Amino acid sequence: MRHRFLSASLASLALAAFVPAQGAMLPAPDTFPQPAEGHGAPGRLVEGAEQWLVEFRTRSFDLTALRAARERGASAADVAAIVRSYEQSATRDRAAFTAAVEKLGGRVYENFWIVNWSAIEIAFKDVAAVRGLDGVARLTPNRYSYPAIKSATNGANHNSDAVNALGYKGKGIATAIMDTGLDSNSGTTGRAHRTFYEEGDLTKRNRMLANVQLGLSTADNWLPHGTGVAGIAAGGNWGTTAADNGHAPVADIVGYSISNDSVGRSDAATMTKAWQTILADAVKYGIKTANNSYSGWSDPLDVTQQALDQCAITGDIMITVAAGNWGNTAVKTLYSQSCANGIAVGAVNRYVHTMALFSSRGPLYGDTQRFYPDIAACGVQTVMPLSDDENTDWAANGTSMAAAQVCGAATLLRSAVTTLTAEETKAILFATAQDISTQNSSFDRNAYGMGLLRDDLAMTLAQSASGWGRATVDSTTPMWQRAFPVQAGKTYRAVATWMRQVVTSRAWSDLNVEVLQGSTVLASSKTPRNLYEVAIFNAPATGSVLFRVTGATLENNKQTFGWAFTKGSGPPLQSEYTKYGTGCPRAAKGCTVGFTNNWTQTLAAGSTIATEIAFMELSRPVLNVCRADFYMSAKSAPVTVTVRLREDDTTAGAPGKVLGSGTISVGTSAAMYSVQFSPMVRIEDKAVFFLTIDNTDKLNLPVSSTGTDSYHYEYRNGTWTFGAPAKWQYRVWSVQIPDLSAKDTPGIGKTMHVELASARPNAPAVLLLGFSDTTWGAINLPFTYATGCQLLASGEVMLGLTTSAAGTASMPLTLPSDNSLVGLRFYNQFLVVDPVNALGLAASNAGKGVVGDI
Repeated sequence: MRHRFLSASLASLALAAFVPAQGAMLPAPDTFPQPAEGHGAPGRLVEGAEQWLVEFRTRSFDLTALRAARERGASAADVAAIVRSYEQSATRDRAAFTAAVEKLGGRVYENFWIVNWSAIEIAFKDVAAVRGLDGVARLTPNRYSYPAIKSATNGANHNSDAVNALGYKGKGIATAIMDTGLDSNSGTTGRAHRTFYEEGDLTKRNRMLANVQLGLSTADNWLPHGTGVAGIAAGGNWGTTAADNGHAPVADIVGYSISNDSVGRSDAATMTKAWQTILADAVKYGIKTANNSYSGWSDPLDVTQQALDQCAITGDIMITVAAGNWGNTAVKTLYSQSCANGIAVGAVNRYVHTMALFSSRGPLYGDTQRFYPDIAACGVQTVMPLSDDENTDWAANGTSMAAAQVCGAATLLRSAVTTLTAEETKAILFATAQDISTQNSSFDRNAYGMGLLRDDLAMTLAQSASGWGRATVDSTTPMWQRAFPVQAGKTYRAVATWMRQVVTSRAWSDLNVEVLQGSTVLASSKTPRNLYEVAIFNAPATGSVLFRVTGATLENNKQTFGWAFTKGSGPPLQSEYTKYGTGCPRAAKGCTVGFTNNWTQTLAAGSTIATEIAFMELSRPVLNVCRADFYMSAKSAPVTVTVRLREDDTTAGAPGKVLGSGTISVGTSAAMYSVQFSPMVRIEDKAVFFLTIDNTDKLNLPVSSTGTDSYHYEYRNGTWTFGAPAKWQYRVWSVQIPDLSAKDTPGIGKTMHVELASARPNAPAVLLLGFSDTTWGAINLPFTYATGCQLLASGEVMLGLTTSAAGTASMPLTLPSDNSLVGLRFYNQFLVVDPVNALGLAASNAGKGVVGDI
């Protein structure tokens, strides 16, 4: 799914300040409202009470029957009967405790069976009395968690597009989205948002099987976070120009809303109940994966983490969570989820795969020997579907988005290979993760885990049954080993993953991995606290190696694990494609209107105390901004206004560096006021940028009386903050310059498309394709052939085409599956017949590519 979704309402923007895998405008930790230290959340059922969570020492049952039922393929009705028996047993076990709490004036409002805990409301003065009741092991206050907020599916990133093209789209299984809720009744349509239909096609099946309310908010609410996350993992193309399928666009989706209020806040009790409900529903709906992009608790003994891990091992569910958006600050992973039996996901920038500065760095808080996060995925500038508006995108940054990418990939794997367990799926994802250490040389695995998620490589390995499996070591046979063929000079990964079995203990199994060739140990992985080991090695000689797993310590004297071995895959060279240079302006066009926003030239009432306002734009085509118009007036006296174009600061999640500026004098009469940009300002295709005006506290703002709401930032007291939506009125002018771009990169066996835009309509054109940007025969490059026009690439090959009525064209370039092409560098540039100079040729900018394995 492409990156960066626009905030679609004030509330969605507010969400960005409360993101578990958070996003833009991330506040300091003390701005996340929490109950007073040592106190629980305010009670809702008992006046003046607080909410507390109670863990018990013993109970009369375990979850063996439920796990056995799932493993033997029991029916949903059989599973429901087992769950009812658990509910009855939990109530019976805690009857005396319940009576004692009620005698103290409190109330038990939830008896969990997934873990040995209850949720109660009790006056703070009676907490000590509850702690002393028979069978009570400990009490913890019920505290709050928040949604974690701050292009991904194509060949330059996770490449689920290639997997989808092979027919693997998630059919036959479901993913659970535990979040703010899903858009089950979108706007005035009377149906679910288009993204929940197969591949976004309204003539096909609505895949939303249920939208379950577990928090106080209705499951279908205005919060965009849950629908956005679902769109990344398994959404269908919702039809805007920036829209795309998620990773598994045919998979079923089940929503579990844990939101309690208008910012999506949840709490430990509600999250625990959600994991319990997902486990109870797993057989009924066919749930094989689940995602929770919320903040949480790093302690594996916290009630939420016990429930999460129990859901994973009992239900065989591959669970992903957001690693957190605290970067390398003092907070780091304090509010991250332990997720011992799942995968915690960090965020990288798309295409370049450098770490997002906001992505939390490990190790895990409270466990300094545990590396964290586990894997990385795209989480910057992610474009997602927007609740209640199928014609608008939502864009955001955060590990929330990254976690959903991995959930979608896991869904694809488990749909295509139905015998895969959660442990095996995890092993395959780690074995095929792309090494991004070079791009992140100042970081280590405590930033990016095992590397970048790769759907395509994971699916290739999953299709090879000899490359993965499941095994067991125990106190009698503590070693497992298997031979694999290797080729000299190639890089391989040997992976083992397992789950903790006793969720009330931190003393889980510790397995070690070694790879030997003869008696020589080529590689080993022996981390003491992670529940996986990944040994990476370069084979020194062709032959066979021994992949060995040894139990250093074994929980309950036995440990089952999933394993994977990447066979015959050397270190991949990432294909690259970048643009350089500038095309020559089309003199016949000059500076013309590029786009308008509510340009009615009517003025509605609009004022602010902010000193500068930034109008956010994205999904626009290439612009060479030469002018901007506003319809507005000064309040009481003429005022000079500085108009600026600013880039998007993805680190701060706010308007950033000034790209260009100009001033205008605004009078007291409502009129069009224009500013010229000289030199013009280049805005790349679909780049996020801001158009800003200052002295706004002295203006009747450019707000139209009719039109469509759009969003903005306000500058107050030295800080950018999100503002409420309004019908902002402006238009932006652009110089038409032929523009070359490409959405793909040149991987062997793939087709990339070189695109042309802003050219002369219905005109002959040629794509120069060569192997140098310094010479073309006797011509030294760049070569200026007319004022403002340069040849930038050699043209050993010339490919003819004709532009459309809109001045666009596309040239497909298919690369054969030939390894000898890997590393080849090439250059290209468009020339368009256009009477703008003596030669009658307008040139575009140029592109340069490196052919890679991927």
